[in-house]
Amino acid sequence: MKVLFVAINARFVHTNLAVRYLASILEQHDVQVQEYTINHFSHEILEQIYVADADVVAFSCYIWNVELVYKIVSSLKKVNPETVIILGGPEVSYDSTLIMKNNDAIDFIVSGEAESIFPALIDALENNVDYTEIPQLTYRAKGIVYTNVSTVAITHESNIPRVYRNDYVFNPNQIYYYETSRGCPYHCQFCLSGNNTGLMIMPLDHVYQDLMNFIINGVKQVKFVDRTFNVDPVRTLKIWQFIKDHDNGITNFHFEISTASLTGKMIEFLKTVPEGLFQFEIGVQTTNADALKAICRYSNQQDDFTKIALLQQMKSIHLHIDLIAGLPHEDFFSFRQSFNQVFKLETDMLQLGFLKLLKGSGLRKNELEYEYVYQDEPPYEVLSTHKITYGELLRLKRIEHVLEKYWNSGRFTNTIRLAINISLTDPFSFFEGLAEHMKIENPENNKVGQDEQIEYLHRYLKDLLPEKATLMEAVIGFDLAYNGSKKMYGKRQDPKESKMVKEMVHSLLHDENFVSEHFKDMSGQPAKKMLPYIQIINMPVGFNLTGSKQLVYHENNSDFLNVAFIYPRKYERTKYKSNIVRIKGGN
Repeated sequence: MKVLFVAINARFVHTNLAVRYLASILEQHDVQVQEYTINHFSHEILEQIYVADADVVAFSCYIWNVELVYKIVSSLKKVNPETVIILGGPEVSYDSTLIMKNNDAIDFIVSGEAESIFPALIDALENNVDYTEIPQLTYRAKGIVYTNVSTVAITHESNIPRVYRNDYVFNPNQIYYYETSRGCPYHCQFCLSGNNTGLMIMPLDHVYQDLMNFIINGVKQVKFVDRTFNVDPVRTLKIWQFIKDHDNGITNFHFEISTASLTGKMIEFLKTVPEGLFQFEIGVQTTNADALKAICRYSNQQDDFTKIALLQQMKSIHLHIDLIAGLPHEDFFSFRQSFNQVFKLETDMLQLGFLKLLKGSGLRKNELEYEYVYQDEPPYEVLSTHKITYGELLRLKRIEHVLEKYWNSGRFTNTIRLAINISLTDPFSFFEGLAEHMKIENPENNKVGQDEQIEYLHRYLKDLLPEKATLMEAVIGFDLAYNGSKKMYGKRQDPKESKMVKEMVHSLLHDENFVSEHFKDMSGQPAKKMLPYIQIINMPVGFNLTGSKQLVYHENNSDFLNVAFIYPRKYERTKYKSNIVRIKGGN
């Protein structure tokens, strides 16, 4: 019996772990995996599925792809009625009977974890034996839908399947999802993992073998899907130490961690980790005490913020902090306070997300209590609550848009930080003002290029800080250079200044110590070969660089700051920034 697993991912760089699990435990069968993205047309996917001529076609269903899956299976059953169609995944696990009643093309739905259920179903189909007693299975018989799903709270499988073995063929440009533990010790009411009980752990020797396969093959990123990776401090440190000891200089490892479970030993170890090796995602979600209680988040948030600040000070780990708009008891002004408190940590990314009432989540079960109004179709995003209106959520959407473009992109970090400090405004008000400015200039919300984004920011800052317009132009130019651009911005250099800069560049590139430190990969080459990789900017009076290379401004500072930007020749991991070298000026 030929089995075809179909995964439709959100992006090309993503990989689907679920279908790989099932394919790995069905090796005795004729198994094939086909992956697509939501950008593929349904008829393209249908054509390739039909050509594969499988007896069974199984789809992995999530909020981002389930509507496309329904469309494909409907057509697939029409062109090939004999094909057995099976659906699984979180988006079909919680109302499987209703889904099958509304979709005649679906033959089976597997709810919850499928590693033991799916092989039993395939064996029953292949041997033409009874499958009606298989647990967590919804099926159709003589036009009637039956179900054996008693609960979809996860009862963990006995072990996590091995997928990335020595013979696995990797694509270095893709992100590989990886799971070393299943389940979550917490019970957050917006998350499906809040239904889980207990943890199931993969043996460390298996983890080490898989990690070596990632490292040897030089994959771009390994994204751990463990819901709280650092729940076991001893095990966490062993895995982190292994990754550090075998660092290939290329692969980045992404973890979802809890600051509550972040111990002093972990923090001390993380101080030794090379830049770009680790990436952390930390869910703060809100600072509203009533909201935290409603979603069952219990922690010492001040202690959490202290730990996040310690991580941020290291400057070696990319930090991604999450906030969620639309939680119970949080109104617009309460969210503003949450935003300001979290933004002041100045992490690399502040993800402003909007609550989705996922099927099976605690908040969805209690939707009436909080007067939730939400989308009928995936992703079930909240439209209003008992505390926040749709109009207010739209305002937050516009703030989220400029936050992504100007802060989370990392392109204007110094510009935004200084503008907020000089204008004495709070971060939320700054981004809300920028969002309103963009709405006026681009009322149709048309897609704009990077040059237009720069001009929007420039004009907003001129309105916000008219007396500091020249200074802010210089900071924009600084940030552009820091991000690898040689685009000149702000005032043009006069001939005397241009001559001085050329002389400074010439002097630096003939300084053996400077070249050996910043151009060691170009040792022995003439200076003209290095010219494309260096730029010098003369900042106006008042600017200085901190020890961590952040730009600061003090009106009483009378020095000029000359900075050399050394552009990277090799793009490895997340190191896309230029190296900044103070030439003169500052303290």
